[in-house]
Amino acid sequence: MKPVASLVADPPQLVSDLIDHTRAAWREDLLRQVFIPIDVEAILQIPLCTRRVDDFWAWNDDPRGRFSVRSAYKMIVKIKIGREAWLEEREDPSNSEHEMRGWNSLWNIGIILVLNVLAEYPVIESAAKMSTHMILLDKTGSPAPSARTVGFNSAPIPAFTEKGAAYILLVERDDLMANCVVDDYFEVLCSTDISWEKNWTPPASPPGLGHDLTIMLGKQDLTDVSIDVGRESFSAHRLVLATRSPVIRAQLYGPMAESKMTSITIQDMEASTFRSLLHYMYHGSLPHAGKNDGSRHVDRRLLVAADLASTIAQYQHLLVAADRYGMEELKMICEDKLCSNGIIIDSVVSMLELAEDHVCPKLKARCFDFLGDGDNFKMVATSGEYLHLMQSFLTLLVEAREYITT
Repeated sequence: MKPVASLVADPPQLVSDLIDHTRAAWREDLLRQVFIPIDVEAILQIPLCTRRVDDFWAWNDDPRGRFSVRSAYKMIVKIKIGREAWLEEREDPSNSEHEMRGWNSLWNIGIILVLNVLAEYPVIESAAKMSTHMILLDKTGSPAPSARTVGFNSAPIPAFTEKGAAYILLVERDDLMANCVVDDYFEVLCSTDISWEKNWTPPASPPGLGHDLTIMLGKQDLTDVSIDVGRESFSAHRLVLATRSPVIRAQLYGPMAESKMTSITIQDMEASTFRSLLHYMYHGSLPHAGKNDGSRHVDRRLLVAADLASTIAQYQHLLVAADRYGMEELKMICEDKLCSNGIIIDSVVSMLELAEDHVCPKLKARCFDFLGDGDNFKMVATSGEYLHLMQSFLTLLVEAREYITT
């Protein structure tokens, strides 16, 4: 909303100035000094978050406050037509056929994605055959059937252009927007299959710095700090840890007590979680998650379900750890993993709470998309866990209503 008018010449510039943070309530006396009564009553109806949240810029023409080219275009068209109607002294045709025709002609254009494969590397130059595929992923992370790849798939190298080949992904814009776009972006999975001549071996890449550091860690070579987590102790290199995490850097090289210690104790974290965190610091990738014990006497369906639950829990704990230590890239990887296959009836509430606590907008949007299904919502909304979550986070309740009812 936007107040109609202000009663004072110099009104407060920030919403936070109108809030009594000690009581988490509006400063009604100040509101009545600054705004006219109708605005005051409207403002008092806005629920306030019970947690401390800093002000942020929000786009007025989107229900979620997020800017997009689409919403900006729609705003400009609406203003333009309204201004023309005012100048011509006629009724504002906000839903006129002219507006809709222009809107549809722009946003119904097909999407074409082009992937260039350059044939200037030894691996590709020596290949006998190569095929490339691009797969558009829907909101659940599964292949979208409406998109198709065209190009020189499975073609021999001589059929390529001088520098390589181009592969094109065709998709209708409406299908893309309805089935694949989440938070104004979509995902495309690209893969290339290369076949070489017989008896030819691709040249091996020389080991890099990451490989050497990993070898040093495995051999406990030149380690200069130990981290105690639970009942386990991990040896590592201070410089590597400080490079990968700004929080650990402050602990090891800042004015904190740990800067003079050779051992650090981490509370409220499982040893297995820190092991994965340390693996990522040195390898730049995650270890395989969700491994089972190989028992032959367990029902396979139960084993798959147990593995999935274990993997989801590992990624949840790792996301919390990544957020705690300021490792944004790892946090995004964990968020993507949870968005892909972690949202089910039994986990959506905990996922929603995780997304709210650790500011994961993509994960939150996927949870709301999942609850947007009527059957899913009926099963989840009656649970005590869901009701407790909504009572604990009033702003989350407001967002849930906006997502599910739209």
